Amino acid sequence: MIYLRNMLLLVALLSIVPSSVPDELESHEYMKREHSLIKPYQGTGTSVPYWDFLGSTMVTANYIRLTGDIQSLKGALWNKVPCRVRYWEVQIQFKVHGRGKELFGDGFAFWYV
Repeated sequence: MIYLRNMLLLVALLSIVPSSVPDELESHEYMKREHSLIKPYQGTGTSVPYWDFLGSTMVTANYIRLTGDIQSLKGALWNKVPCRVRYWEVQIQFKVHGRGKELFGDGFAFWYV
């Protein structure tokens, strides 16, 4: 009888633990809208919800251009919303092109800060 009571107590305790974890830490969504940039890009010029655009960055419905085809330009985009999920991944697609025949741009980086 004591064994059965202890088992029921353990099951009751374990059923409480998952509900005490904040929802934003245990989300099972694949994509978080506030952390995603997907075509068509909403906004115009340098304005898209949840994102800050810096430098010569330009937004259109079909693409986001960080810099034009001119040497020494700077462009950046920063997400304004903290990432509160425990496990995450990033998928990036980008295209580097220009009018020259060999080198295009000064560099490219992804930072998670």
